[in-house]
Amino acid sequence: MEETSPEITSFVVRFVHSGPPENAALRGSILNVQTNQEQPFLHWEEAVAFIRRYVALGEDERPGSRGQVPEAGD
Repeated sequence: MEETSPEITSFVVRFVHSGPPENAALRGSILNVQTNQEQPFLHWEEAVAFIRRYVALGEDERPGSRGQVPEAGD
């Protein structure tokens, strides 16, 4: 039986805050570690779209979490 190594795709997400968190617009950049490709984003959906270029994300994401950044404690 042939063993296969798992395929690993890693991302680094950087968030930039331009003021107090409650007033700041979400923006940042996302980096694919394997390809060294980086993309800035103004909306979380843009970061998710970048990830989808490399990873097939399932449709079984948590209800209410699509396009939203998790709250602390989630």
